[in-house]
Amino acid sequence: MTFLSYGLFYIILPSTWLWQNIRFTNPANEFFLLTVFILLFNLIIYLLAYKTLDFNKVNYKRLFLCFAFINLFLILLRPVTSTDLFSYIYQGRIFSVHHLNPYLISYNQVPQDIFYKWLSNKWTATTAPYGPLFMLIAGGLSFIGQKSLILSVLLFKALFIGANIMVGYLIYKLTNLKTFFLYAFNPLIIFEFAINGHNDILAILLVILSFYFVLQKADSNKNHLIAFGFLILSSLIKYITLIFWPIFWLIAIYQQKESRNRWVFAGLSIILAGILTITFYLPFLGDWAIIWQPFIKQARLTGIYSIFILLASKTISQTLFFVSYLTTAILVLINRHKLTWPKSLGYFIWPLTLFYLTFFTWLMPWYFTLLIALLILATWLSNKRIYEYLIYSFTFYGIIYYIVLR
Repeated sequence: MTFLSYGLFYIILPSTWLWQNIRFTNPANEFFLLTVFILLFNLIIYLLAYKTLDFNKVNYKRLFLCFAFINLFLILLRPVTSTDLFSYIYQGRIFSVHHLNPYLISYNQVPQDIFYKWLSNKWTATTAPYGPLFMLIAGGLSFIGQKSLILSVLLFKALFIGANIMVGYLIYKLTNLKTFFLYAFNPLIIFEFAINGHNDILAILLVILSFYFVLQKADSNKNHLIAFGFLILSSLIKYITLIFWPIFWLIAIYQQKESRNRWVFAGLSIILAGILTITFYLPFLGDWAIIWQPFIKQARLTGIYSIFILLASKTISQTLFFVSYLTTAILVLINRHKLTWPKSLGYFIWPLTLFYLTFFTWLMPWYFTLLIALLILATWLSNKRIYEYLIYSFTFYGIIYYIVLR
């Protein structure tokens, strides 16, 4: 039923559209409503299956193959409710094809590009809002795509689908089959990564890899440095995971049993952060402001979604976030001798949730995917049903929000 319902996109949005006219045009209202209906239908199947399946009798290989097949089946569909994938292509082309700096030059400044008439939209007047690691990846894929827009689209989608399958595999290795199901068949996860093709999945993959290493050997300096390195790389894809740095750093320090190891980790982690940041920004540095300008630009975007921003001023919302973040850091310090990595996940979920609710960011449905992935890990680490309810709630909200976006 899941497979057949996603197959409807090949009927209402024929795959031939990809080959005949790739230019993004806003679909009719009926299309958005049908999209929401299909996703809600899958959400119901998802909830019923999770509640009724006996996972002790479910074969992992078969379930994983179903997950991989559904993702690969959707690769030929062009993005249906987002232009982000097209933005990745033209930002990559600015760097790799035109040899210009995407942090300084917008796509509107290169109208001679062969894809310009197909890719130009309301966002082409802005410079790149993503981290330098992603700009290098986008540049590489766009360079391979060269004069074929179809090939460029398929390359990006193949990368995101491959990353999504890898995240599902890592979650299974870290947890169990039931938790894997929660991630693999979440309708918002499938829709945003296998159909719309968002780069958030690359940041999620690196965050999950980070947790994978610390959960393998929690008192190892080497594992903590590798994990912190993955966390840094995730921030060089999308800046949102920067809020995890201080909390991860504090927890990692107090996981070390010896004082000497704490100082070694503290020093090496700071050096590692500096090396990775400079290395990936180096190809783009024409002005040091390039490092923080993209983050500031995204932070200034505010949506109508935030209850706190609607009820209070932006300053109060900002203050609330920073106070809660400082409180989280203080709680980490207070509980430093009792901390274990499995029980520390809440220290990452709470600030991220509050950031979404209060801070200056343009909240789109796919932004919830990182939070959903962390909540899914939390269901394995805790018996609290609240995490399951939050997963269902954020998934439902993300789906319904497409009606508002229309």
